[in-house]
Amino acid sequence: MGFSFLHILIIVLILVVLFGPNKIPKIGKSLGEGVRNFKKALSEEPEIDVTQSIKTIKSKKTKVQIIHKMYLILFFKERKNDLK
Repeated sequence: MGFSFLHILIIVLILVVLFGPNKIPKIGKSLGEGVRNFKKALSEEPEIDVTQSIKTIKSKKTKVQIIHKMYLILFFKERKNDLK
């Protein structure tokens, strides 16, 4: 079952009544741009380089571990000095 000319005419009239004749081209343009951007996003490779992010996270993790170890060493040295 397809759309007949009468069905399409009724849909167009409802759209004109709801949005007005000036808004319909803007809505069509926005929908077209949205579909075009979606297709473009699907066909392109992602812009985010995951390997760099992983390297950054690993380097930050090791820096945090080093700082934590230094803190523990200093903390226990202070505690040791306090006990004397």
